[in-house]
Amino acid sequence: MSVGRRVERNHMTMKMYQRRLSCLAAALLMGLTMVSCGGGGGGVGSGGTGEAMSYSEGTITGFASVIVDGTEYFDDDVRSMVERQPGTLEPVDAQLGQFAQLEFEDDKGRLEARAIRLDAAVVGPVASVSATSFEVMGQTVHSNNDADLGPVTVFAGVSGLSGLEPGDPVEVHGVPRWNSAAGRFDVQATRIERLASAPASLRVAGVVSELRTIGELSFELGGLRVNAAQARRLPGGKSPSEGDRVVVWATQLPVNGRLTATAVRTLVIEVEEGGSARIGGSVTDLDEDEKRFRLGGLTVRYDNAKVTPADVELFEGAYLRAEGVYSRDGSLNATQLHINRKPTGDEPRGVLLKGEITDFTGVDSFKVRRTEVDASGVRRLEECGLRSLGNGLEVEIEGELRDGGRGRGSVVWATRIECTD
Repeated sequence: MSVGRRVERNHMTMKMYQRRLSCLAAALLMGLTMVSCGGGGGGVGSGGTGEAMSYSEGTITGFASVIVDGTEYFDDDVRSMVERQPGTLEPVDAQLGQFAQLEFEDDKGRLEARAIRLDAAVVGPVASVSATSFEVMGQTVHSNNDADLGPVTVFAGVSGLSGLEPGDPVEVHGVPRWNSAAGRFDVQATRIERLASAPASLRVAGVVSELRTIGELSFELGGLRVNAAQARRLPGGKSPSEGDRVVVWATQLPVNGRLTATAVRTLVIEVEEGGSARIGGSVTDLDEDEKRFRLGGLTVRYDNAKVTPADVELFEGAYLRAEGVYSRDGSLNATQLHINRKPTGDEPRGVLLKGEITDFTGVDSFKVRRTEVDASGVRRLEECGLRSLGNGLEVEIEGELRDGGRGRGSVVWATRIECTD
């Protein structure tokens, strides 16, 4: 191929890529609503390829490309995006423990991410702290150190709950967890980050309850009453319904348990009947007779699902990944349920990292994919020959989260290291 034709082809490819990014950005702003991105055929959510888009959400548990609840999605052609201000997306680097929503295509078993959005559960100043939880923006946030109950909480900028103080600005990622004693949803944190400065906008997400539409639009999120009468409603002026998942922005702190919202986004997932999904979260409203439960605001039916591990029973509060297809009423008909549990024997650890070593100061402190690693417990390097650990070495690391990172946060305690270059 001549240089001129190669340049022309590269230019056309770049223009097509830019159009695709613009369309994916629109999809993200609509709450990952399935849309058609491209011309020349392909139905709703096909991305112009003729193949239906699929949907996934859950906790980032590693990086090869991006790994969500143990499943790898190749993200070569897409950046992670965040909506810190309503209606405005900006690219960011994904971090371990963040909650991600993805559109993806299944290319003969290779899962290709087409859009990724990172969604925090709450952003704001800490109100109070106890031994096992803290309060922020009317939400009770629980940390988790038991892998049988879900991803272990990642701490960043702070060593643990004991390091938090009232007034500290935090960004919390996690999943709704039903608190039967309080009769409301709390947040089971998958990542707690103490921010260096106060956020430009306060944020809280959750499942709508106690909805009122007469006189004013208001509802409850956890222990917070949200007044949304004057709030901007997204997408397209849509008002939330009971049981919907929403994101709320505000500029002022709650007063006496009431928050005045400046914007409310209802999270909409519009897929064709039969569209596939992989959803991670904490089980609530488990009905073993009817074979159904809820993950956040989604109803999951599991009467024909294969449950793994086979020796673990489904229980209220279990963290799992449900795979299946959507039915006409918007519920998910699960074909597989993968229940989270501690790794045993030779099973892979909870965190997988693939990439180049950076910031190397010793075997007890270096980074892979922006994540701090301590490899002082590894006695043998696989496929490394005479090479030793150091900057630039391409590796695959399995490990588990522990406290005590030098960056005042969690560190991945490596249990296996393999050279991959």
